[in-house]
Amino acid sequence: MKILISDNRQRVRSAVGLLLEQQENCQVVEQAGDFAALLQSLAAGCPDLILLDWELEGFHPQKISLLNHQCPQARIIALSSQPESRSRALAAGVDGFVTKGDPPQKLLAAVAAAAEKAPRLEWTALPSFSEKAKSSQRKAKVEPCSENQIP
Repeated sequence: MKILISDNRQRVRSAVGLLLEQQENCQVVEQAGDFAALLQSLAAGCPDLILLDWELEGFHPQKISLLNHQCPQARIIALSSQPESRSRALAAGVDGFVTKGDPPQKLLAAVAAAAEKAPRLEWTALPSFSEKAKSSQRKAKVEPCSENQIP
């Protein structure tokens, strides 16, 4: 699974990238520090998954449709330090939402669910996923990341 990580903070991008690169079938192909860099990265090629900092510089929730248009097969998981942003992010059309303060296993579960093209899940132990009308465009099989134990 090819993953693009976008976050304002280099430390967050590095930590998330390190976590994901340790998983089987996960490859971080690009990192972006602001929305303009994210768009530039997408112009070069679409990943299978975009991890989107919900507070990313230059980003506004209305721009989700631009991401969906540019990379219709990519899943989008919003990351935020503000749990109250969850409902707004899901309403805007992201596929999932993970709070940055959540344990790493929660992010890995969200990534695995995205790889499996999981439908909306109730918000219990896993992040929620929206039921987008992209299902007909998402026929390519993507191998999920393994759920290795994290120390």
